[in-house]
Amino acid sequence: CIICSLLLPALQEHFATICACVMLASAMLSSRAGLVDALTLRVVLQYQEAEKLQPGSTGRLPSYGEQRLFGAAGYGCFALLSGTLMDRLGDVAMFATFIFSLGTTVLIAATQLPASGVAKKSGEQATGSLLRFEVVWFFCNLLVYGMHMALVESFLFVYLVSDFDGTSKRLLGMAVFLMCSFELPVFFKIQYLIDRFSLTTLLTACQLIFALRVFAYSCLPYDMPSLVLLIEPLHGITMAAMWSCSVEFGRRLAPKGGEARMQAVVAGVFYRVAQGAGALLWGFLTRPPPAGYGFAEMYRFAACSMLLWAVIWNGGWIFTRQWLAPE
Repeated sequence: CIICSLLLPALQEHFATICACVMLASAMLSSRAGLVDALTLRVVLQYQEAEKLQPGSTGRLPSYGEQRLFGAAGYGCFALLSGTLMDRLGDVAMFATFIFSLGTTVLIAATQLPASGVAKKSGEQATGSLLRFEVVWFFCNLLVYGMHMALVESFLFVYLVSDFDGTSKRLLGMAVFLMCSFELPVFFKIQYLIDRFSLTTLLTACQLIFALRVFAYSCLPYDMPSLVLLIEPLHGITMAAMWSCSVEFGRRLAPKGGEARMQAVVAGVFYRVAQGAGALLWGFLTRPPPAGYGFAEMYRFAACSMLLWAVIWNGGWIFTRQWLAPE
């Protein structure tokens, strides 16, 4: 209801009312990502526990990514559908598809999910400190990476519409469809990489490819916005791989008994704090000169700052490992 109220002309006339609606809707949906990841990890854990009790009873054990890819598939399909319908029917089609998809989600959650979670044993509390270097440094990466990702998630379509000629809503929908399509194989195979490489190495690779991605945005010719479709496959690595590694990182660092809370904090820091702060920052910096620097310049700047952060982040791991190493 809050989202659909934006269709009212009276609300559209005042920026303050639009902001109020968006803030309220975001607050209502703020726990979504953390809950989804916590539930996904619980399903994977239940398969692992069943396999321990009865070896061979569950077949091949599913990974987090293999469960999470269904979300990416739905997101991409509905983005393409929404973009196509908006070109034909107008903006109301976007709200119609939102109502349909959200209603379907609520129906499934209300009828198919367990009525209650697994209760903790009496007196059981989360144990273990979060004030450790590896935890703080992990969240620092989430914060920096999320602020950079806001330049893509919040402003890519603004860039394509405002700075390019002939950008259609169907093209925007196709861009999201490609993003999500290339998330699927990454989610499906990421556990193979997680089992063979360190999470810091994988996250560093995501940082480097993100820098390549945003630099490529700055090089797009203004009369050919469709070339953005050649860049969007990188979203599979810069988002799906990064998020899978971050969820696994959070799972490993979580104190005993606080696994679900850790996933809520991970999602909150990345999606709310980091991307919110990033959207505010880039919103000022991407304004046309002389008020700001423009989109192309900021995409180049983001590429350089992400490369710098990759060096700093790896330097922190190297320094602490040497410093903490026994004499």
